[in-house]
Amino acid sequence: MKEQELSAAVKYSQMFDPYRVNPPYVPEDNAALYFARLNVLVDGRFVGLAHFAQHVKLEDLGNDRFLLQVCRDYPQGEQLYVIIENCIYPGRNGERNVRNAEFALVCMGALGFPVSEKLEAAYSYDEILQTEQETGIANEISLH
Repeated sequence: MKEQELSAAVKYSQMFDPYRVNPPYVPEDNAALYFARLNVLVDGRFVGLAHFAQHVKLEDLGNDRFLLQVCRDYPQGEQLYVIIENCIYPGRNGERNVRNAEFALVCMGALGFPVSEKLEAAYSYDEILQTEQETGIANEISLH
């Protein structure tokens, strides 16, 4: 059943063209889709972004591997500034997080980014690295 549920996402990804206007994606269940984009700045300079297959809260970032990896990739930095854009792709039958094939559409930019909530926070490197020491997540991250 899951393969059948995702057939619209797979089909849409095969025909999507970022250089032209595409028809809207419609999931089989016609649900509104939750996803998020996380923008990260180090000392005021944009350094990267990440997509999430669900909405993200500021509290969720305490143990985030992506933020820890940014600290490792930019060791000269002192402060991370994070902007979370929680998005809802419109639908008519309920709401849910995006599924695997739909997440590929998010990463491709095929679903657009209709922001429903914008959250912002600043973290010192010391804050992020202290959390790493407290939780032991460093062992799970490959170091350069």
